[in-house]
Amino acid sequence: MEIIQATNTPGEFSKIEKAVELMEGLETLPAVAQRLLSLTADPNASFQDIEQLISADAALTSRVLQIAASPLYGGQAAKNLQSALVRLGLREVRNLALAASVSAKKADDFNRGLWRHSLGCAVLAETLGNRLGRSRFQEPFVCALLHELGTLVLVNINGPVYGTLVGTIGGAVQAVREQQLLGFTHCDIGALAAERWRLFDGLSQAIQFHHEPLAAEVLDFPDPVLATIRLVALTAAVLSDPDAGAQSDMAGQMLERLGTDPTVLQEERERAQPRIDEYSQMIGA
Repeated sequence: MEIIQATNTPGEFSKIEKAVELMEGLETLPAVAQRLLSLTADPNASFQDIEQLISADAALTSRVLQIAASPLYGGQAAKNLQSALVRLGLREVRNLALAASVSAKKADDFNRGLWRHSLGCAVLAETLGNRLGRSRFQEPFVCALLHELGTLVLVNINGPVYGTLVGTIGGAVQAVREQQLLGFTHCDIGALAAERWRLFDGLSQAIQFHHEPLAAEVLDFPDPVLATIRLVALTAAVLSDPDAGAQSDMAGQMLERLGTDPTVLQEERERAQPRIDEYSQMIGA
């Protein structure tokens, strides 16, 4: 990644190296969330490993059990965490636990809005990805949930200064302002953070290109990574501007490249909404 010196900006954001240096002192994600990602990326990890990790966090355990007892999963209480794991499945428990743990980072209206948007993108990406063929994508829920990780990092470094500099938060305008004033974007910072975790292919790329998925097409990415970039960009575009929805230029381009259409997108948005509402209520997003 090219390091670009920014001009006329406060010291915190003078260049990307400085932002990365400051990021070292931040808990970009709760420790349990990072461990969950590592465990579920490990082919040797077991149900017991996940159960042990979640059970060490009483609040997280309570949330997983609550979600397992929700109407989405039959409405019957799980006897214990092991029962919840069996009922929901490893991937679903990972997704729910990850969403619940990262939601704990929100401390103000901005962070609440950021994670509510990210959670909506995650559920829609998972739902639409299943409709289009799960094997085509690389962990769509996680990639969509974390696509705004860089914004969270920059806000945590110095929220008031960042907000004053960038002004509008959300959409491609945010990235344009960051590039003009800081010399890098939240996409760059988020991708760097994801690369440090050394997890699955597609996570850092989905973060890096969620505002510019067409730029990824000239790079030598495997098909599942490229498809995931397009899926995350689509959900981010649709949920950043609900009024435009599938009619936005970005959404239209991504739908075409994913081989689907606005009707399918709308059907999956309707299918995803109860899950988004349920998850939001359960985890407090």
